[in-house]
Amino acid sequence: WPQSKKDYCCSKNGQGCPTTTTVPFDCNAGWANWEAGWSAPKKEWCCEKYGKACDPFDCNFANPDMWPQSKKDYCCSKNGQGCPTTTTVPFDCNAGWANWEAGWSAPKKEWCCEKYGKACDPFDCNFANPDMWPQSKKD
Repeated sequence: WPQSKKDYCCSKNGQGCPTTTTVPFDCNAGWANWEAGWSAPKKEWCCEKYGKACDPFDCNFANPDMWPQSKKDYCCSKNGQGCPTTTTVPFDCNAGWANWEAGWSAPKKEWCCEKYGKACDPFDCNFANPDMWPQSKKD
């Protein structure tokens, strides 16, 4: 259409008007670093419009050792990344070994015997002077 027709029809019924459609955010710009580099409104808009940046964290970005705990917790539950790798044991079978007979609890003796073969005997016959043993040990 010639400009005069565009002007007339635009004012009369909204046809032929110049369009300047712009989007508030370019969801491709900065995609490689969206987690740290995008604002919250950009993340929200790109998630709604394009399904990008919908998660609170990018679990494939950066070394998990450098993540804050909140990201580790999220990514661990989502896909197993950033999970704690250390396992704690209920007893240290080396701690107090020199006095295990008198110093260890029954559960510790049982666990250390089962796991490491330590403290399996009811008594340590090499510990202390036999004259100092209780009668149950002497028998």
